[in-house]
Amino acid sequence: MRTKSRRGIRTYGVKLMTRLIQQAFAHFRQNDLAAAEAILVGMPEQSSALHLLGLVRVRQQRLPEAAQLLERSVAIQPRESQAQFNLGKVLGALGRRNEAVDAMRAALALNPALVDAYLILAKNLDALGCYDEAIDSYRRFLSARPDDVGAKLALSHLLVAAGRTQEAEPLLHEALHRTSDRRLCADLHKALADIHRGLRPADALLHIEQALQLDPGRTALESDRAALLEELHRFDDAQAAYIQVLDREPANPRAHHAYNDLLYRLGKEEEFLVSYERAPRTRELALARSLFLLNVERCAEAETCFRDVAARYGDDQQTALGIGLSLVKSGQFAAAVAALEDAHQRFPNSAEICCNLAGALTQFGDPQSAGAMAQKALALDPNNQVALAMLGTAWRLMGDERDEILNGYERFIQVFDLEPPDGFPDMPSFNKELCAYLEGLHPPVREYLRQSLRGGTQTSGNLFEVGHTLVDKLRARIAEAVGRYVATLNADEHHAFLSRKKSGFRFGGSWSSRLRDSGYHINHLHPGGWISSCYYVDLPDAVNNEAERQGWIKFGEPSFDVGLPVRRAIRPTAGRLVLFPSYMWHGTVPFREDHARTTIAFDVIPD
Repeated sequence: MRTKSRRGIRTYGVKLMTRLIQQAFAHFRQNDLAAAEAILVGMPEQSSALHLLGLVRVRQQRLPEAAQLLERSVAIQPRESQAQFNLGKVLGALGRRNEAVDAMRAALALNPALVDAYLILAKNLDALGCYDEAIDSYRRFLSARPDDVGAKLALSHLLVAAGRTQEAEPLLHEALHRTSDRRLCADLHKALADIHRGLRPADALLHIEQALQLDPGRTALESDRAALLEELHRFDDAQAAYIQVLDREPANPRAHHAYNDLLYRLGKEEEFLVSYERAPRTRELALARSLFLLNVERCAEAETCFRDVAARYGDDQQTALGIGLSLVKSGQFAAAVAALEDAHQRFPNSAEICCNLAGALTQFGDPQSAGAMAQKALALDPNNQVALAMLGTAWRLMGDERDEILNGYERFIQVFDLEPPDGFPDMPSFNKELCAYLEGLHPPVREYLRQSLRGGTQTSGNLFEVGHTLVDKLRARIAEAVGRYVATLNADEHHAFLSRKKSGFRFGGSWSSRLRDSGYHINHLHPGGWISSCYYVDLPDAVNNEAERQGWIKFGEPSFDVGLPVRRAIRPTAGRLVLFPSYMWHGTVPFREDHARTTIAFDVIPD
């Protein structure tokens, strides 16, 4: 190809080539893309011509063609830093992140003064989850462009995601002093609100209100304000704020969901779901209302609503699944199996439908077919925790020893009694302080919908990312225990749990639960985890009753009644951490005592 290019250049002449490229560039600068294209398309393979034609294609929004042209330009002249830079921009826009990173690094190696390359590199590294490298790239960009407030905002978001909140806050305050743009200032206040939300919700509310003053038309900020009022337990104000959002945007699905979720927790049954009846008819809102009805066990109404959604807006995967689940929850297992089998025929690549069909088949009394369907779900999604739970249940019902191999009730459920964190003589003194802090996070209302606890509350947000000193101290001790737990696991590519073992791990969601008298957790699993947990902060005396096992954690009993007993139970002790596979069924035995049962739970992800 290069020989052909040289022949073409000799035919055209270097001076003629240069003049034509200059003419094309002049047209390009004037945005006369047709004229520029007419000159460039007929020219031979030459790096500058290909480069410029690639930029024409970018402006024409023909990005795949632009990428091909720029790749050819770079192949001819790999030391052209600007072509590498433009190639990296196009590859990033196409979602080809790894290639974009390579191109940007090549551009910077050739020309470290290409400051904008650090910014594009950072964005692509961020999208790839390479936080430390992305942070370094943002800092390199900002060292040359300290007044770029947008980059400071992006870096702050990245620092928060990387758990480096203390570095993000001063960056945002500095950025506020570098811009007078009202919308950008509103974005900065919103970012500061997100930082303060868990530990200092009152400060977070002030930042959101400042953001609203700067940008009063942004409804998302009004929803954030309502959510913060909830966190501050100002429930009447939160309800009024949601109503204000809905008055402005009556079809806002996020606001409808948050508003009705609040009404449910406040026990305002007469107002619950009324907002949907007053709203414009849309598929999204009708489906959301159907899901609410399903979650509060109004199964007949839910089925009717799901069928109405299908009739009005066309049948799809969500409505088909909703109809099947409504029938399962109402105990119509034969009808549920028929509905979900039909859904599976129409949506064969849905692991979620496979899992729920497995559950329906199990309750219908056909564990063999349930197991086969769970395995289909795993073929579609090998780490699907629900599918693994359904498979283990089917095996156990069939008396298949593979349930024991999968769940390893004695092997994989492990107990760790943690050492007191630095600065505390013992765990009781530490847990006393920790419990006092956690009590302030729990609202004086009922639990959220779709949570496993009954008769209690659960904190919102990610507890481990709040930045509270006591939580951070506990997290360090927990990380040590998780490290010891993982070290006991022997990697096995043929085992669903052991095959996910890696050299490292990270924490997924984390939260605190607080059960009151007669409270308990229904049997459930954690679909987003690898290893799940329970750490005991404060406990009622009732847990010490070995015969009744009040408040104990139990394993192996499914969320539906198919006659399978508890496989293992563990007595809680303050300062104790229990770890187990996320797909393992677990729940708690109700307890009867005024003293609350306070815990912290989290999921671990291999990394």
